[in-house]
Amino acid sequence: MSTLICPVIKLSNYPIIKHPDADSLSIVNYNVEAIIIKSELFENEDFGVFIPIDTIGKEEGSLVPRRIVPMKLRGVLSHGLILPWGIVEEYFIKIGMSVKNIAYFKQEGINVAGPLRLTKYQNTVKGYRNPDAIDSHESFNRYIDIEHYRNHIGWIPFGSLVQISAKLHGANFRAGLIENKLHVGSRNLSINVKSETSSIWSRCFREQGIDLFLNDLKEHFNIITEPIIVYGEVVGRGVQTLHYGFSEPYFFVFDIQINGVFLHPGFTKGLCDLYEIDHVPILKFGPFAKEDLELRNGFDFGFLREGIVIKQNEVDSRYGMRTTLKLISAEYNTKELKFDKIYE
Repeated sequence: MSTLICPVIKLSNYPIIKHPDADSLSIVNYNVEAIIIKSELFENEDFGVFIPIDTIGKEEGSLVPRRIVPMKLRGVLSHGLILPWGIVEEYFIKIGMSVKNIAYFKQEGINVAGPLRLTKYQNTVKGYRNPDAIDSHESFNRYIDIEHYRNHIGWIPFGSLVQISAKLHGANFRAGLIENKLHVGSRNLSINVKSETSSIWSRCFREQGIDLFLNDLKEHFNIITEPIIVYGEVVGRGVQTLHYGFSEPYFFVFDIQINGVFLHPGFTKGLCDLYEIDHVPILKFGPFAKEDLELRNGFDFGFLREGIVIKQNEVDSRYGMRTTLKLISAEYNTKELKFDKIYE
């Protein structure tokens, strides 16, 4: 899960236009999002706080008492909320924050999710818990938390060589070969690899030959005991609402890690092709360009695209790691998605 960032923004640094069909409203183009504001609330305000979609207050009396969702106002979609600084300051005074601290937080870019006592919305529906969950091997690494592109513009500079893939709407999957023993699991759980249950992870592991793929990778790289982990997404009917036409759970690879190091994205795709394992749809290999951000809007297997994942091909010398970011489709955010199951 990406970090919740509710930054202080200086509105004069962003394009603001009048709403085409409402004199009292304006549209702020904040990075890759368009947010509608009530113009009169910002007549004497140059600072505000951006509240992203799926944010909600932790307690009664919060400035965000309900989950933030996309909203169409007079024909224009608003992807979030901007609170005027005056309202934020009143809240800080109410909870007893010092004048010094209030002044500190009134700086562009400061994340005030914590002091505003905000959190990410979590679906409270109890989901499937696999009865065959077991303790996870210390080297059976969970996949990374992918941050949102909106919050980190500039982390992947335009011109960088990237792979852009479709972000499928499913359940996270990982399978590993560690010290010559097989492992399988969801993002958070490890599952008994000998299980005969009908969980989506057990079924994909058995039916799509993931064990064979892991052994092929071991031979390909002449590995003795180093951990090999394959990461991907399980989609299909009964997993999430966007089932992509698959009546049964089906697994797509999106990354491979060997001894704690992720392979080059192009190499991963090549290995999947070589050993006939499906990879998530690739939308682009090449230099990253501004127009590539529009790839988040489209269709995969005839279904609305959830978004895109942007991966640098090489390790970024500034950070000592390969940067990976996600960008969610504007259209996907407007849908009322009722998940069939919530997997942990």
